[in-house]
Formats: sequence, C-alpha cells, structure tokens
Amino acid sequence: QPSQQPSQGASSSLPVSIDVKQIDLPEIALGQELAGSGIAELAAKGSLQADPSPLAIESVLNVSRHDGKQVKASEPAGGIIANLLKLPNAPPVNIVVSGSGPLANWSGVGTFMVDNRIVTQFTGRHQLSDKGHHIEAKGDGEFEPFLPEKIKSLFAGKTSFDLAGTATASGGIDIEQATIESDSVHGAATGNVDPKGASDLAVELAAKDKPVTIDVGNSAVPILV
Repeated sequence: QPSQQPSQGASSSLPVSIDVKQIDLPEIALGQELAGSGIAELAAKGSLQADPSPLAIESVLNVSRHDGKQVKASEPAGGIIANLLKLPNAPPVNIVVSGSGPLANWSGVGTFMVDNRIVTQFTGRHQLSDKGHHIEAKGDGEFEPFLPEKIKSLFAGKTSFDLAGTATASGGIDIEQATIESDSVHGAATGNVDPKGASDLAVELAAKDKPVTIDVGNSAVPILV
C-alpha cells in the first residue's frame, strides 16, 4: 500500500526566519546584456520577510531608474497593479514613463494603458526645494470607467487636467493651481491644506450643460452642481 506521508523532497523550508526591515541599494548598474543599451542606473529600497516552514516569503521592493531613461511596467490580466486599483476584471496594465534629469530636477512624459487602451497621457515635472517637493502635471484621459459611482459623473468623456503644487516638508499641500475640464464640468482649486493647522482652500465647480449630482457620503445630502 502506498505511503500516505508527504514526500520530504516536495516541500521547501529554511532553518531560521529572516526579517530584513530595510533594503537600501542606492546605486545599481546593469550592463548592456540586461539593460539592452548602454548601462542602466537604478536604485532600490524595500524590505524582506521569510518564514521557515512552510516556506513563505513576503517582500516589498521599489525600484527607480535615475539615469533619465525610460521605465516600463507591464502586467498581464490579474496583475498586482490592476488589483490595487480595483480595475474591473483585473485587465492587463502597461505603464511607460520617460524623462531626463536627477530626481531633484526631473521632467518627463508618461502613458498609462489598460487592456491595450490608453487611459491617460501626461507630462510632469518634479523639483526639490527648501519648501518641499514641487510637482507639475498636465495631460488628459478617459477616467470615468475606473472611478467610484459617487464621482464618475464629474469625469464624463475625455478629461483634461493641469496641476501645480508643493507637498511641503510639514506634511501639507500648497496648490498653486489645479483645473479639470471634462464633458460635464469645469473645476478649479487653489490654496493650501495643512493637516496640522489651518487650511485655506478655494474650490470652484460648474456644470457645462445639465446639472451633475455628487454624492459625498452615505448619510449626506447629494450636492447638485
């Protein structure tokens, strides 16, 4: 009679647990065989945890490329990005970002695709100053299918956006200007948001044609724009 015991060679284990709380690799150089052209300069940060038996490994690793060249991320259906964004049916996702300059003074362009369809294309810029991280972004896209029911009416059709602001060192946000323009509304915002103090934010939202309803909470009265 065949043995009912599992084969000892069928499982994997480690003699001890491993818990690496911080991985910091500021300079990684990939040769031409891996990078495809020239030398790719990367940086990686993250953590790693492994339990011995049964073998289970959990890792978080953020990889960035700082030589000003193109970065690509591509996932088949059912991938991590689609699940994090809660995209219906978890379709394939493709992200391409290319730019120039160090992170402290970087500018570039990007494309985000879902199920082989372009969702958004944008240009962006990041500058590091004594006030914090200054960010500019401008582009357009079709966001309505991917947004919650409560706000998707604001982004009907094709939506363009133009943003400029600073994420301050104290944890606040200074909005120099922020505008959205969709088939249904025009919106604009300026001011600052300070989670540790007083905020001063002005928001303007106007419907272009028929009124748009915004549901801002389960028990709240919907707002008519």
